[in-house]
Amino acid sequence: MGRSWVVLGLALAVGCSEGDGPAPGQQGGDATAADGALAPDGAQDGAAGDGALDGTAAPVDAAPTDAATDATLGDDGAVDAAAAPDGGGPSPCVQTVRVGEVEVFAYEASRVDATEASQGAATAADGVCSRAGVIPWTEVTQAEARAACAAVGFHLCGDREWAGVCQGNRGWAYPYGQAHRGGVCNDHVSGSAAVEPTGARAGCVTPEGVHDLAGNVWEMSDGESRWGASYLLNAGFREPYYAGCGGEIFHLGETPFPDVGFRCCR
Repeated sequence: MGRSWVVLGLALAVGCSEGDGPAPGQQGGDATAADGALAPDGAQDGAAGDGALDGTAAPVDAAPTDAATDATLGDDGAVDAAAAPDGGGPSPCVQTVRVGEVEVFAYEASRVDATEASQGAATAADGVCSRAGVIPWTEVTQAEARAACAAVGFHLCGDREWAGVCQGNRGWAYPYGQAHRGGVCNDHVSGSAAVEPTGARAGCVTPEGVHDLAGNVWEMSDGESRWGASYLLNAGFREPYYAGCGGEIFHLGETPFPDVGFRCCR
């Protein structure tokens, strides 16, 4: 009698042990992939990628869509086109670059109808462009420049923004290096003495891709300054320093000048 109870107890113990295990198709202990390899740390419910928890694979390096507002290439670099302020897709004539936390026009601001030979006649209400191969927008007041930038979702660059973009990630004294280089930019020291189309000088660009920060036209800020010199040789500003990232002088914001333009930031 005692032996029968022992046998029955062992049978019940075995049955309970088998019922507590994982059901068919489930995994016990460490989760494994279908081929038996350990699943990546943080993957749950068969999800892949950055810790997705809903059982679907997280996108890996998904290409930006037309609705993307910042289609940057890496942390710093060119952006194909800035998003239109109404969210209706990219503005094809606004090419920008991201430098640190600032997104800035890759080229000096130009009117929407500018050409290689003329700066055009469009107004701030028409918006503004940032593109290569056209005459930059000059003879503009600070109020007009602010309005033009705002029309495409930007603002007129501030003093610190402009200087920071010019110095770039390397902290250079000039957009292209630590010392002035004659002829690289259309500046007041060694330029052509005439305004040139945006991006005309291949070497006058920062490593991040911002063109013409030195020379061609002065660039007014949202403060009381203008930066970067121009193509005109002014008796008071002969030093190369003014074609560098610290080349700041006072600017009368409501007085238009033939060699003063602007650039937009956000």
